[in-house]
Amino acid sequence: MNSSIVRILIDPYAGEEAEVYQALLTRLNGLEEDNITPLYLRWIVSSYDLELVCHTNDLSTFNDFMIDTIRSVPGVNNTESQLLNNGFVFPGGFALSRMRAEHGYSVTHAVVDIDVTPGDERDVFAALYDLPEADDLRKVYLFQEFAGMKADITLQIAGPSASTIATYVAQYIRPMFGIRDTTTTFSSGTATFVNVDELQTVLAAYCPA
Repeated sequence: MNSSIVRILIDPYAGEEAEVYQALLTRLNGLEEDNITPLYLRWIVSSYDLELVCHTNDLSTFNDFMIDTIRSVPGVNNTESQLLNNGFVFPGGFALSRMRAEHGYSVTHAVVDIDVTPGDERDVFAALYDLPEADDLRKVYLFQEFAGMKADITLQIAGPSASTIATYVAQYIRPMFGIRDTTTTFSSGTATFVNVDELQTVLAAYCPA
């Protein structure tokens, strides 16, 4: 058994995005898999790709899930997966997203991939963990990912708009000592596959003590 949160980027062929999205919703809502729990599916604003976040209790079943449920969807061009298993989930970020959505307010999510100077990883991670938040802008998760090719640390933020998040990244994250570069990807249009209680149960192991 190897529990992990997995972030999956799904690249549909141009012109087939809507069909891929609907097919994924159908498959994920009907998924009967004890070891994998889909959490949410979102559009990536800049590329029309899709972002799927799942929780798995057993990584040995993940390849079959990817082939049978995701990659075999007609119109899927390519996928990329990122294991997020060394970090924290912040319940306040998920709560803010759900509350704003339920009350009709806009919610923008951003994943910030952070390139760190080798040797400064612990200090940068600690500084990101302690980042100040606001009533309408919260951290959602923070993970180290040294096995990935793109970034050393991944931070997700929820806020009222892309401009608010971009300003936050520019003022608080990019100037940090030890950060060499950042890439911010915005997403919107969240479709969730679990209720609040199920989500809290899944994420409990990743919440700060």
